[in-house]
Amino acid sequence: MKPVESNYLAFLREPCGKTGPLVGAKDCFRTTAPCGGMPATDPQLVTVIGGHTYKITFQKNLCHYNPKMPGTLDVYLGNGKGKDMKMMKLKTIMDTNTTSPYLYVVEVMIPDEPMPHAVLQVVYNTSNPQAPPMFYQCSDFRIEKSHKGQ
Repeated sequence: MKPVESNYLAFLREPCGKTGPLVGAKDCFRTTAPCGGMPATDPQLVTVIGGHTYKITFQKNLCHYNPKMPGTLDVYLGNGKGKDMKMMKLKTIMDTNTTSPYLYVVEVMIPDEPMPHAVLQVVYNTSNPQAPPMFYQCSDFRIEKSHKGQ
C-alpha cells in the first residue's frame, strides 16, 4: 500500500445523512463510544507517514452550542480497536455557534511511531443539558515510521 501523497485526511467510516436530510439525520446520532457504534474499516486502505502534520476534516452535524458553558471538539489518536484502545489527545477546539452542518478542517501532528491500526477519533462534548453529552466519529488508517535521518 502506497502512503498518502498529501497531508490531508478525511473521516472514512460510514458517513451519516443517508436516512434523510443531513441536519439532524437519525443516522448521525452517534453517541456510543468509541466510534459512534460504527464498525472499523480496513486500516490498510490509508497509510500515513508519521512525524508529519496532516489536515483532517470532520463534521458537526447539528450545532448544540451552549453559550453559558461552551463544549469542545476533541481529536484523539488511538492504537487498535474496541473500547479498551488507548487514546492520546491531539487537539481541542472550543465549540462555537456554527451553522448546521459545519465542516472543520484542523491540523494535527501524527506521531512518528508505527501503528498497524491507528484510529483518529473526534468527540463532540456538547456541555448542553438539552442535548446528548457526547457524539463520536472515527477514521481508521495505519502509520508508517518516517525513517528520517536513516
